[in-house]
Amino acid sequence: MVYFNYKFFSLIIVFAFITHKTNGQNENSTWIFGQNKWFFDSVQSNGFIDTTFGSNYIIYGTASISNKNDGTLLFYSNGITIFDKNGNIMQNGNQLFGTPSNGSILEEFYTTAGLCGGNKTQQPVIIVPNPNDGNLYYVISTVNTTYMNYCTQGFPDTFYNLGLRYAIVDISLNNGLGVVVSKNNILQLPNGSKGLTYTLNADGTSYWIITRDGSQFKAYKIDSNGVQTNPIISTFTNYGSNSFIKISPDGKYLFNNYTLFDFNNATGIISNPNNILNNNDPDNPYRDASRGPSSVEFSPNSNILYFTSVEALLCNDCLYGVGGISMYNILTEELIGYTSSTGKYDFPLEFNASNLQLSENGKIYLIFNNQNSNQNSPNLIDVDFGYYTSGNYQSYNWGVIDNPNIWDSNNHPITTTITPSLSRKNGYMFPQLIPQISPCIDNLVISNNVLSGQVDTQSARLTIEALNIINDGSSAAYDAGISVTLKPGFHSQTGSDFRSFIEGCTNNAEEKTIVSNLHKNKITEPEFLKIYPNPSKNILYVESKEFINQWELYDTFGNLNLKNNLNHFDLKKTILDISNLPKGVYYLRTILKNSDVIIKTVIKN
Repeated sequence: MVYFNYKFFSLIIVFAFITHKTNGQNENSTWIFGQNKWFFDSVQSNGFIDTTFGSNYIIYGTASISNKNDGTLLFYSNGITIFDKNGNIMQNGNQLFGTPSNGSILEEFYTTAGLCGGNKTQQPVIIVPNPNDGNLYYVISTVNTTYMNYCTQGFPDTFYNLGLRYAIVDISLNNGLGVVVSKNNILQLPNGSKGLTYTLNADGTSYWIITRDGSQFKAYKIDSNGVQTNPIISTFTNYGSNSFIKISPDGKYLFNNYTLFDFNNATGIISNPNNILNNNDPDNPYRDASRGPSSVEFSPNSNILYFTSVEALLCNDCLYGVGGISMYNILTEELIGYTSSTGKYDFPLEFNASNLQLSENGKIYLIFNNQNSNQNSPNLIDVDFGYYTSGNYQSYNWGVIDNPNIWDSNNHPITTTITPSLSRKNGYMFPQLIPQISPCIDNLVISNNVLSGQVDTQSARLTIEALNIINDGSSAAYDAGISVTLKPGFHSQTGSDFRSFIEGCTNNAEEKTIVSNLHKNKITEPEFLKIYPNPSKNILYVESKEFINQWELYDTFGNLNLKNNLNHFDLKKTILDISNLPKGVYYLRTILKNSDVIIKTVIKN
């Protein structure tokens, strides 16, 4: 392990994502929402090309899917109807919840949704590729909402609960425009389905579909055999009702109703709830008026949670007021965003409601709207996405968190705003996207300076070259598999803390261990050094094929927590007692008698 420790250095760096189009990584390249079509392109100054799309104004939630090779749009859906790449209704793509009979609740729902602009369920639809057939896609939809006071003005205040259903699209049919070959397949009966999201299975090919049904989380598996209708159920009592569910990019965490859970993406089991507010006070200032965060997103490295705390989003008969964006650090369990002494949000939002979405370029985008009581009809809610200027409609600016991997408690995380083109309306939210594990970059060049108060970690599979400035009061940690090179222009100012490691990330499902000595770096099989059980609460057993000379246990900040010198003993097995350490991620550096150094990740739970 190569380990630099400059106490006068800073510890962070901007995570550089590569966004050039490469085969198999572009399913999320095109976003359809409101009247907008975004095509992500790293050449553009904003990171995407923004155009007006179609005649359908989708006010509420959508999902879109792009060609995995070139990123062009394949189709999209609002959970009620499926549209082809040209914005037309796909063949057999309407009425996904079945054909209604005259005077039925289903007919009333279709009519109301058409009048109001779509499916107002908070997470209404996802699109899941068939793991075994590149032409087939599952469109999973749910309805659990009411349109009261928004746009009905005469329709009944009906609560629509249609359960969870799915359709199947064959994109190879109809000259590449696609055909819905099956629909209205009931996955979950209408008895309380709330929230809808999904993530990759640990096998890297199949998927987990997660929804809530009262006190139960239900995880449905989609694999080469199709949709498995018997879910894995995880039950939690005395649990809140907020529906918005988000899973971290690495598939290890699930967040719902201010509670962070562990998610086992191999088994589908959800466990270990941790309320990040440390209480269930409904008047906690971090809470939305609907008793849950209005929108949530993880950083690409799955360590930072961003959520908006506003007084209402898609909430009926609520009061409206200012709000803000808050952050939670999973590793340190630090929560920031509201100061009790001032009674104000630390990072206020320009408008009182927003939606967040992580993009393929590693940035998080925000879309805003204002919700206010109608002065003429107090029982109605006025929602606007912009304003008129000289007769033209101007949507509110989009916000951008450019460096979401950076933990910065001093500065507003929204670092950029983008002005939409005239005469194009936004909607409530961005589309739900296909989950993809953030790629491990082979070679990383770091040029962005690290500002005071910022903290960041950077990883590459092979090499890192740093030519940036680490400013006073900041921290940075760089980790590569072979080398970290400080190039001309790199400078770590007095008062900063900079550290580098030789371990490296990996794109493989199995961990690869970096072994190095004074003359070489090589990759060896994980069996060369075994650590078990891992994760562990108390005892770790370490077994090696070579005699162990010494071991050292570091935390993620490079602090030495435990150490043992065994050079007087010919031991191939040793025991570590980690019971007194805080839970978190650690690095075990094992030095063998043949001078090899093996570094492995250890998790204390």
